[in-house]
Amino acid sequence: IILLTTTISTSANQVLQKRGVGQIIEMVNSIPDLIPSDKTALIFTLRDEFGDELFNISIESEYLESMKHVIIAGLFEEADPKSVVELTHKVYHAEKNGAPISFVEELAIVGLAKPITEKQLEAYAKSLGKLSTTHIDPGIYEEMISYGLANDWSAEVIRALTNGLLHGHNMGLNLRKLVLAFMMRVNQGVDKAKLSAMVEEEIMFLKKHEERNRRERERRDFAYQKMQKAVSRGVSEKIAQELYLQAIEGNWKKDVIKAVFEGMVEAKKLGLTPEKVALAMIVRIEQGLGKTSPEQMTKEEINYVKEMERERLAIIEKDRATKLALSTSKRIGYQSAVQRSNDLQLVEQEFQSSRSSLNVSLMAQTIRNFLGVPYRWGGTTRYGIDCSGFVQRVFREQGIYLPRVSRQQYRVGKYVPRNKLKYGDLVFFSKYGDGYITHVGVYIGNGRFAHSCCSKGVTISSLDYRYYRVRYEGARRVV
Repeated sequence: IILLTTTISTSANQVLQKRGVGQIIEMVNSIPDLIPSDKTALIFTLRDEFGDELFNISIESEYLESMKHVIIAGLFEEADPKSVVELTHKVYHAEKNGAPISFVEELAIVGLAKPITEKQLEAYAKSLGKLSTTHIDPGIYEEMISYGLANDWSAEVIRALTNGLLHGHNMGLNLRKLVLAFMMRVNQGVDKAKLSAMVEEEIMFLKKHEERNRRERERRDFAYQKMQKAVSRGVSEKIAQELYLQAIEGNWKKDVIKAVFEGMVEAKKLGLTPEKVALAMIVRIEQGLGKTSPEQMTKEEINYVKEMERERLAIIEKDRATKLALSTSKRIGYQSAVQRSNDLQLVEQEFQSSRSSLNVSLMAQTIRNFLGVPYRWGGTTRYGIDCSGFVQRVFREQGIYLPRVSRQQYRVGKYVPRNKLKYGDLVFFSKYGDGYITHVGVYIGNGRFAHSCCSKGVTISSLDYRYYRVRYEGARRVV
């Protein structure tokens, strides 16, 4: 009887190990650099999240590996373990429902920055998978995906717009213009039942250049042309697109549209921060111009921003690092804004004398200006920014243009040993510990680095934090 009971118990355990609960335990135990107590807590959290589902399924190996990647990425990003586990559950079901694994993993990280539903994750990943097999410029559909994620478009909306984009591609339409039209219409609000009709309407407009309200379409075309002209003369495409949307939604008249885009070109020549100029003009227009002409308004707002940036220009010319007061209005990450600002000031003074070719004061000011900006997949502006976009913007202020992607940035400059790190060096990480570069930040001294983190936006972290320490891949000195 004892032998029979033991045999049955052993057999039951073997069956259990083949079920989800056993696979989850085995997967968690295989995660490197996770202490036993954390592993135990993670296993219990996963069991609570999946519930009885774990006892009734056997998880396919590719899904299990993907879940592991998401957990590792979440821990790397310092996200709340419970949130990571909830996201892992969504990832599993999205992939089970046919969403491409690689795109699910890529988009899952957005769920660490802002809430994302299982249906959204599945729909966005399927859209990326479908669009990536076409000859459509990735920059076009990735902008639509990024904008949709940032503005919480539903699964139904992204599916309809994806099908519309594919239809427009087959018809040979201007897809960049089509995406802008989609963005504008969705922002205005659209009934789910009328999604297909809305998409078809925008497609037909681009094809036939017809519309019920001829003047409104004429104004849109005018705004689009001015936007394209401004971009061709050096204005940031993302900022120009944002102004285009503001012009259409705000019912700006043609003379206002013309003055705004020409003002942006002038601001570019003057070297002013484009986001500040654009925001100043938008606010001024919303307040009403009164008897002020659009041309005069743009001059006044440019002068206003020029005055605001006088301190920045003085820093560039005189390099008076000790007079900067590094502060921020938010508490970000695990240390207070006051402490973070003091650290940056001390670091500036320490490294200014030894880095003659690097304007440390300007870099510190640039980093300070971005602190608290939310994470946005594919983002490069103060409205939202990702890790490589943040690094790119910081170095652009130094007159240095880096590649857009972190793994490409890793090829720039010269290698620097960890014990020789200096202010402004780029530090790189591999979230999955496989040597593939997935994250980048800017070293600011005292063992800290500035970066755009999914869970906190642009923040300051310590290289000694466990997951950054073990995922550290190396550093490069660009200047």
